[in-house]
Amino acid sequence: MTTGNADQAILKCKTVVFKNRIRIRDFFRGFDKLRCGFITPSKFCSGLSMAGMNLSPAEIGGIVEKFTEACRNVPSMSLVNYQAFCDHIDESFTVKNLEKYPMQQVNDVPLDIMNATRYQTCSKRLTDEEEEELHHVLTRIAQVCKIKRILVKPVFDDAAANKNSTLSVNRVTANQFKQALNVKLGLRLTTSEVQVLLRKFDDNNDGMVNYVSFANLVDPPEQAFDPYSLR
Repeated sequence: MTTGNADQAILKCKTVVFKNRIRIRDFFRGFDKLRCGFITPSKFCSGLSMAGMNLSPAEIGGIVEKFTEACRNVPSMSLVNYQAFCDHIDESFTVKNLEKYPMQQVNDVPLDIMNATRYQTCSKRLTDEEEEELHHVLTRIAQVCKIKRILVKPVFDDAAANKNSTLSVNRVTANQFKQALNVKLGLRLTTSEVQVLLRKFDDNNDGMVNYVSFANLVDPPEQAFDPYSLR
């Protein structure tokens, strides 16, 4: 896994920490009985899972590789420096030991984490043929939903918030996406149509679908409230 991909996975972790306001360190400390700052790769992966990090195996492997060090007492054993990982995550939001240096300037939270509109568009580009097919599929879905007087986004919001889901922000799994389209919305899409939607809106190539971007292209735009219309 390239350093760039590992850094992208770490950015996803920072986003989860920021959105959910969690203390990432707390999910690893229980595995560190000796309070040495190091745990096994399997325990580190368990901590990531408990923290709600929805990462692919490749992304997890990249993070593990980035923070793995040889054990001082047993050179043949490699352990993950989870303290360094947590410091790396937290540095976007605060300064370590800030209470000792109250006048030190704290960096702003990165804009790509704070940007509330980052899910509303999909920059992933398909081939010209796929984009043309996608256009026809989206047009048909929009027409069907208009006739049925239904919005797709609330259906996906419910799926994303389900306690049995991954609870990812503005994303659902491919299976949830297909189920919502064909079962809950009753759109009766073909396999080919579903696949082109998945290729487009799985914009991180991690098996998770950016349903907000999809909904923005299907649902009618929200109308701004005009108080004078009530007169």
